Amino acid sequence: MNNQSKKFSSLASLIGSETFADIDALFAAQNRIFHRDQDQFDPESLIEPVGDIDGSDLSLASFLHAAQPKKDPERLDIILLDGPAGVGKTSLVRRLMWERCQQKSHGIYVPPILHVVNRGRGLATLDDFLARATQSSGSKFTYAQVPILIRMGLLQVCIDGFDELADPAGYVDAWEALRQFLEKTKSGGPIILAGRDTFFDAQSFSDSVKSSEINISTKRARLSTTSPQTASDYLSSSGWPNDEIEMLRRFDFLEAGSYSLRPYFLSVLAKLPNKSWRFISSNKMVRNIS
Repeated sequence: MNNQSKKFSSLASLIGSETFADIDALFAAQNRIFHRDQDQFDPESLIEPVGDIDGSDLSLASFLHAAQPKKDPERLDIILLDGPAGVGKTSLVRRLMWERCQQKSHGIYVPPILHVVNRGRGLATLDDFLARATQSSGSKFTYAQVPILIRMGLLQVCIDGFDELADPAGYVDAWEALRQFLEKTKSGGPIILAGRDTFFDAQSFSDSVKSSEINISTKRARLSTTSPQTASDYLSSSGWPNDEIEMLRRFDFLEAGSYSLRPYFLSVLAKLPNKSWRFISSNKMVRNIS
């Protein structure tokens, strides 16, 4: 049966169908990417996130719950996801995307996550980033249709690297571009804005995007470094010998505040072909990582 004769239960299901936005194509494209990258990114082996979300303990389950659409037509939900570099913000977003793909494959409808990634350009060109993300999505919608798809509950967006988008050189334009995007969206979400904690500490988000046209509800999720014991267990499960892990402890690699307790750096250690203290303290590790 083609879409011309097919009956749809709602306007949203019609707009999301293959004839129009083709939301299923986005799920299919993301599934292909996860399959392609399975050697580099295994969603089920990620380190359990640590931190807080609005004053409560942050876990994978609590983050996934917070990211669920609330379906309030009078409110736009936003999650500010912050933490130091390498603490796992992008990995957590990708895990959320993977979870949505899994739910879809089991017949549970949830909107997919459009992952908008920035690498050092200004938010004054937010449309450019949305255009780039939609062009690679495999769907039929364009960046101009993203706000209405969010409002209809057909799509969610994560702007990853938000702190880099809003750089000092384009500060006024950056917030204005984001404010205009939120005003076009009006309701739905949550929209996820991920960035480093130093940025969110320095700025008052609510004041920066304040608008009389939208009612914004904001949650803040802050990721922290993992515990030394969790790091030790993770390295042990990745094939590190216990005596070599003990050497890492002895040389303060697994002490509170160490960069090695950030999930990105732990994943680098876990993937090293030579799992030894001497290897990571030599130039060989520098060449291996680069």
